[in-house]
Amino acid sequence: MTTKYKLRITGECKQNMKLCMRRGLPMDELWTVVGKLLNGEQLEEKYHAHILTGDRKGQWECHIRPDWLLIWEIHDQELVLVLLNTGTHSDLFGKNKR
Repeated sequence: MTTKYKLRITGECKQNMKLCMRRGLPMDELWTVVGKLLNGEQLEEKYHAHILTGDRKGQWECHIRPDWLLIWEIHDQELVLVLLNTGTHSDLFGKNKR
């Protein structure tokens, strides 16, 4: 199946995906969102997708579940979707996080 974007996943995101699996989170829900992003689809309202500001300007975030987030960037020039991180609010924005 051809998608609009190629997928790149950062090392930090891969580590946190493993943590999400150990926590028993349903990874199929993550891959549903990623599939939509890869195809260039707009996410449904239930995901609360929004662009971030400050240190994360240009990055996007959505809620897979109320306390399970996905952060990504899209590089349209290269047609690449980069998954930057996933996890809880504390994992991603807690003390000692950028």
